[in-house]
Amino acid sequence: MRDGYRELLEICCILWLIGCASGGEILPRDITPEEIVRIASTRLDALNDLRCEAKVVVQSSDGRRQSALTMIAFRAPDQLRIEAINLLGIPLMALLARGDSVLFYLPSERRVLETTTTNSVLERLIDLDVEKMSAGAFFLGIPRITNDDLRQMDRFSREGNRCIMRFVSHRRVREIHLDLRYVVIVEESLYDPDGQLWGRRVFRDYHRVDKVYAPRQMKIIRGEGGGASWRVDGRTENQPDTLMVKGESITLRFTSLQVNRGGPDAVFKLHLPKGVLRGPM
Repeated sequence: MRDGYRELLEICCILWLIGCASGGEILPRDITPEEIVRIASTRLDALNDLRCEAKVVVQSSDGRRQSALTMIAFRAPDQLRIEAINLLGIPLMALLARGDSVLFYLPSERRVLETTTTNSVLERLIDLDVEKMSAGAFFLGIPRITNDDLRQMDRFSREGNRCIMRFVSHRRVREIHLDLRYVVIVEESLYDPDGQLWGRRVFRDYHRVDKVYAPRQMKIIRGEGGGASWRVDGRTENQPDTLMVKGESITLRFTSLQVNRGGPDAVFKLHLPKGVLRGPM
């Protein structure tokens, strides 16, 4: 009877933690990494679809800036559509991905590039090691932390409402700064085996949307490390060509966001004009 009471009390505590995290309450100071994993996993499992619009600013390493408007749609587990137009409303590109299949349409060139990737589509696009993270979690700042990651954790510290978790493997160092009020990423950095910054994501101004907390801004910074040529266990491994280059940054300012509202299948179909040229990416 006592064991059953203890088990019930533990379940109630976990549910209370999840409820507090989604409601913006400050989590207990003695929260454990395992509890953070449980809360984040619950968030990921509940994310079915996402649609958003954003203003995008791309800044190159020499300071040049380009602006565009983008529409992003995601449906679990692995469907993604991204479209971009310039500020005059002229289409720039459209990307459609499902599983490891990717179509990349360039209207100005009347070309469609096709490829398959063993890495995630996001990793192929931005040249960062985000493994199999879903696009929805990527844009919402939901941490993807597993129990396997915890075995590689070499730092867990907390200060106020924030905590830092660092994971070390043979291929990278991953450091995550979390806002424990919502269990979301404030900043996530990746370093290559040589200690150089591979990339960083920075999230700002979280607010409540459709029963989840979402950022109003996300910035992706591509460092000088990792990427097209990086070392693992002393050997060099070549990565596929990507769209984001070293020294570049992309800032997305979300202007609208819908989460778990569903949507038609047509959103994830690309209707191409006749006569487009097809080729490998």
